[in-house]
Amino acid sequence: SKDEPSVYVPMQEQMDTIKYADIQPSPYESPYQQDIYHEQGGGRLDLVISDSPVLTYEDLLG
Repeated sequence: SKDEPSVYVPMQEQMDTIKYADIQPSPYESPYQQDIYHEQGGGRLDLVISDSPVLTYEDLLG
């Protein structure tokens, strides 16, 4: 039973790290997607939004 709390503590730390890493690329990708929108014309932006794992994680967290 000593193993169980040992496993849960690092898992919680990892979850915190994942949440922080999730929040960082979100505003960072916004201007990047705008650049793609201007360069490609819009069709590419749709692809990026569909393929973006950040948006999927945001939906799950939200």
